[in-house]
This record gives sequence, C-alpha cells and structure tokens, in this order.
Amino acid sequence: LGAWSFGTVGVSATLALAGLATLAFASIPLLVRERPGERMLPWTAGAASPEAEAIQLHGWAEIGRSLRRVVFLPASLVTALVGFGLNVSQGFFEGFGPVFTVQTLGWTDGAFSNTMAVAKLVGGVVGMVGGGLLVTWLGRTRAIRVAALAVAAVGVAMGLVAPFWGSSLVVQAYLMLFVTAKTLATIAFFATCMALCWKRVAAVQFGLFMAIANLGLMAGSALMGPLVEATTDAQALFVMAVFPAVVALLTLRVDVATHVDCVEALDRPAASAPGQPVLTV
Repeated sequence: LGAWSFGTVGVSATLALAGLATLAFASIPLLVRERPGERMLPWTAGAASPEAEAIQLHGWAEIGRSLRRVVFLPASLVTALVGFGLNVSQGFFEGFGPVFTVQTLGWTDGAFSNTMAVAKLVGGVVGMVGGGLLVTWLGRTRAIRVAALAVAAVGVAMGLVAPFWGSSLVVQAYLMLFVTAKTLATIAFFATCMALCWKRVAAVQFGLFMAIANLGLMAGSALMGPLVEATTDAQALFVMAVFPAVVALLTLRVDVATHVDCVEALDRPAASAPGQPVLTV
C-alpha cells in the first residue's frame, strides 16, 4: 500500500495516511479496559482494581530497585542478548535487501517494494496462525531456537545458490522465507519476554527488552556497509547467519520456569517462614 501510495498520491499524502493509520491503532487501547470496573478515561466513572493497586509502585527509586532485582536474573540477561542477536540479522537484512536487489540485480524499486509487501503479508499470516501454535507445541525458548536456526539456514542457502540469483523466483523465495522465519522468531521472543516480566515493573522491563533488541537493529544496519564492502554478497550472507545461530545456542541458557519461581519468591518475601532464607538478587 505504501509503494502504491507513493507512486499515486505522492509523499505528503502517503505520510498523512501513515500518520492516520498509526493514530487509529494507537487509539484502540483507549477503548479497552484492562480489568473490569476500571475507568475508561480519567474523567469517566470507575475505580482502580485491588489487583492493580497491590502491585502499584510509587516513586522512581522503588521502580528502579524492583527493576534491578529482576533484570539481573540470568534468564533476563540472556534473553536481552537473544533479542539483540535476532535483530542484528534483521537490521542487516533491511539494509542489504534493497541494495542487493535494486543495485546488484537490477530490480526496480517497485518490484522490491511489492515483493517485500507480499513477504510481510505471508510472514504476518503465518505468524498469526502458526506463531502461537509453534510456541505451544515447542515451548517458548525452543520455538525461538527453531525459528532462529531457520533464519540462519535461509541465509546460508541463499549464499550457496549465488549462481541462480538471476532468477527472480530464487530471490523472492529468500525474501519470503527470511521474513517468515524472522516473524516466528520474534513472536516466540515476545512470548518469552512477557513470561519473564515481573508484574510490578512489567511495562518498564518489557520496554527494556525492546530497547536492547532495537540496538541490535542499529548494529545490523551499521555492519551491513562495511561487511558488503569487505566481502562478496554470498560471504556477507554467511557471516550474518552466524548471529541467529548464536541466538539458538543462547536459548539453551534461558530457563523460564526457574526464572518464574524466582520472581514469585520476590513477590512473597514477607511470607517466608521463620528461619527460611529469603531470595535476594
């Protein structure tokens, strides 16, 4: 839609449409209550739920202390590295894709945009239908592992078929398979992050996971230029496949169940029996 809009109605109208779409989606939470009986808006009827009041923190110091206690648990630290590594490959892909297809292979901008639109649509549909099933079937971390290995395999396979890059079907298959595998990996990563979040600081903790993952995007984009200049395109694909492969290994060190037990212990220090040690982090 974006590619069509740029060519049909121009840049200004496209940016306006993008802004309106973002505003529409951002407005949806205003119309949804998280818990029964809460206010829809600050000036409407309702009251805070006891559940929300029980986990409410007051003051930046208390938020900071609580965040420190959960962020430095092993599973949190490793999962942050997982998000960074996954997005290094994504940042490289986003920079490499248009340069590779348009400048190297001679595609038009429209051909690349349309192929990516289809790839993201396919990846989105597969993610919506299969992402939850994959996580349920394999478990959160195993789902990340399988999807990350698929991302690595797609990159290696694309590098190995370099003599066939002149076929648009080969390149289209690469783009679609990469986007689909990365979408599944991202869904499993989000599910893992949500499982690791401590309710009292969940918003800040999840935001921290996303911020570190976004640093991976920046790193991947920054690596793309020097890597492509120093190697062939096929070799660059091989190098970037290392990152999701490392991510797959890192997931072996993420124990969600143990982390959840630690977080539950943080929630009940006062309930510990006399003489029992209280978990401190």
